[in-house]
Amino acid sequence: MLETTQVSPDFKEMFLVQVGQNNTACEDRSAMALNELYTGWKLTTLPEEATLQEKLAILVAGAKTLALRSFLATQITANQGSTGTLLQESVEIYLYYETAFALPLRLLSFIRSTRYAEGMGKRPWIDIEELTGAVNSTYLDHLVDLRAFQKIAEANPLFVEERKSLNIGFNERENLLLDKYSIPEMYAEEIEKLGKEKAFAEKQLLKKWFIQNYQC
Repeated sequence: MLETTQVSPDFKEMFLVQVGQNNTACEDRSAMALNELYTGWKLTTLPEEATLQEKLAILVAGAKTLALRSFLATQITANQGSTGTLLQESVEIYLYYETAFALPLRLLSFIRSTRYAEGMGKRPWIDIEELTGAVNSTYLDHLVDLRAFQKIAEANPLFVEERKSLNIGFNERENLLLDKYSIPEMYAEEIEKLGKEKAFAEKQLLKKWFIQNYQC
């Protein structure tokens, strides 16, 4: 893990932040920090000798882990808003659910047991079915944002050709807008909307490639 900080600026930044904030905190806070570091490290260092399916399996596990954390963040924020109470140790909530669902959801987590989270982390306002449903229905959104996944797709000639066609189509639409309006202020909003539409289309293309190629 330390070696990766020498070759990956993004992971190095994550590593230094986590170590700086959590190395003197309680055991469970340090454990959750280790989970986050482990996930980032595994997503940054895919084994070169691994098969496509093995690499995709690691990325899926990482994406599901990120989806779980995102769901919990939303639930915690909603609860704090409805009750007006700030949760002082929300890390126990993250650690409890990530530990409890590491195996059932095949998460990319390191910690398998905790000191306090089992008693302090479980919350009645977090619905288990909603949690598992959210992870399974949203992990693709996190997957296509992973640079490691994008690089794998970009190494596939068929994906490259499809994306090339997509870019040509959007470039033509952008040129039509530029021809239609005479000053930048008049087409800035349309260009922005077109850019968002293109970004969405690119993500849909990545999802399509994944579904066609991943053998779970």
